[in-house]
Amino acid sequence: DIHPPSRNLRYQFPKREPGRITKVVKISYSLHIPHVPQSPGTISSISRENNNISMRDDQPEKVDVKPLNLVERTRVNPPLETPTSAMLRIHKIKSLLKEPVIDILSLQKLSWCGIPTNYRPLSWKLLLDYIPPNVDRHLMTLNQKRKDYHHWVNQYFDHESSWELEHSDLIRQIRIDVPRTNPSFRLFRCQIIQRSLERMLYVWAVRHPASSYVQGMNDLLIPFFIVFLSEHVEGDIRTMSSLDVDAIEDVSFLKLVEADTYWCFSKLLDGIHDHYTPSQLGIQLRIYNLQELLSRVDRALKDHLEQQNVDFELFAFRWINCLLIREMPLELIVRMWDSYLSEDRGRSFATFHLYVCAAFLTNFSKQLKELEFQEIVLFLQSPPTSNWTSSDLEMILSQAYIYMSMFRDSGHLEGSRTIPMTIAAV
Repeated sequence: DIHPPSRNLRYQFPKREPGRITKVVKISYSLHIPHVPQSPGTISSISRENNNISMRDDQPEKVDVKPLNLVERTRVNPPLETPTSAMLRIHKIKSLLKEPVIDILSLQKLSWCGIPTNYRPLSWKLLLDYIPPNVDRHLMTLNQKRKDYHHWVNQYFDHESSWELEHSDLIRQIRIDVPRTNPSFRLFRCQIIQRSLERMLYVWAVRHPASSYVQGMNDLLIPFFIVFLSEHVEGDIRTMSSLDVDAIEDVSFLKLVEADTYWCFSKLLDGIHDHYTPSQLGIQLRIYNLQELLSRVDRALKDHLEQQNVDFELFAFRWINCLLIREMPLELIVRMWDSYLSEDRGRSFATFHLYVCAAFLTNFSKQLKELEFQEIVLFLQSPPTSNWTSSDLEMILSQAYIYMSMFRDSGHLEGSRTIPMTIAAV
């Protein structure tokens, strides 16, 4: 075991205008292997033998970091998981899921680095607390939850019911948005799948009148639906995305997929409920926090965006509202959600997502600083990620974990409930 070296950074905040206090903050942290964290809250050391980089306790090194160079100083290439370590981790996950009572904390640690496809559906249900750790109660819980959901479907979604007449505007908006849900996938163009998405969104909206349905929720159903569909259909995500469900005779399994998707979707939204309250202040606050974070990790980029009058809402609103689902290939989104759902059973993933958005933005720092307003907006609304691989995603997750490790205890982002007047007035 390698113990992480102590790293002390003296970070000088940019000069402020007269009348404001300029302060020096001393940040102590340990650089880590972001790809293989010991736990969601534990920092490990970096050891990269292939690139001849090593850091040891007996050779501490002090580094003075300037604000303009912080993003370059902290960017590291994460070590790819070796076949041996990957097999060991898969074996641990497989053994863990066979225990009579599953240790959720251990599952979180193992899942953060990615979950094998065969074990992802069960793992996600456990990480979201959809089913209990006690294996003997799994079937009973699933049967009851699925029964409850389909009871609500019969109660609320009957076309002759007073519910649909009362919420005609709601169902109309849902039926407008559902066909726009990942139309590049043949699967989501199938009528039976679109009808399933309509039911889930409508039932959730009726049962949560404080927020009801908000555009973008339909995108959040996609990863769950694909993952739980994999329990019944063989093939990877690309294979399932081209599936023509309308041509399948027996689609009774879709009722199980739909119910499981609904419940896990509900669990996910419990962690970001403030995104969907009137005026969506939760998203506004996180956009503000993203700007503050960017000013600390890449001040040059932040200044360039300000000089070009780029409003963060033009791109960051969708990034936060839809959790980057439209910005990356679906197979990478599913992998990223392994890490998200491992963050305190999915309840604190919204905080980590903020750092992922910052890492995603700074990843394109060099290109963005060479562009002007219109080019920047078009670039960020359609980032060049169609050819990204898992290595690209691991880089983003690694950088995000570094940012979170550095700033999560600083108080200016984590748990902040102070909303600037300009935001509160929206």
